[in-house]
Amino acid sequence: MAFPVVENFYLRVLQGIPTLTLFMLTAIDSVIIPFFLSFDFHFLFSGLYYWVIYRPDLIPPLIIILMGLFRDSITGNPFGFSSCLLLSAYAIGWEIKQHLGGRSFMLIWGGLIFYLVVTQVLEWGVFMILIHSFIDPLSLLFQLSLAILLYPLLTLILFKAHNCVPRKH
Repeated sequence: MAFPVVENFYLRVLQGIPTLTLFMLTAIDSVIIPFFLSFDFHFLFSGLYYWVIYRPDLIPPLIIILMGLFRDSITGNPFGFSSCLLLSAYAIGWEIKQHLGGRSFMLIWGGLIFYLVVTQVLEWGVFMILIHSFIDPLSLLFQLSLAILLYPLLTLILFKAHNCVPRKH
């Protein structure tokens, strides 16, 4: 005998896996890595890109706004800064999805390069305006290179999580 309430709850929990992974990537990017290293792997933006390409229906804009506020609260950025940046990243990822959906991994990885360069240059520029100071672009280039090189590994992990999410009907 099936229990529809339990089954429905279970499906809702599984559909929350993308949100959970993005919040975990936010914590890794904003708390864990800066504790040990002084640079950012941009896992949050890479993870957002992955979910926008493969399951955008599970990442509503409200979740992105909350994630941005969460990121701002732990990084000390002005409240709303990360939300605006992540919503912009979502829109850029959505545009890329329209052209690359269902393509090979190499093309999607190429799309990630464009996506990360645009979103991170945007963040870099806005942040320089906010702090009224120049930030060396070489550190950004180094961080982007690491994020691009680590994307296949991150994709492997997110793919395993993606397999737990029920398919669209």
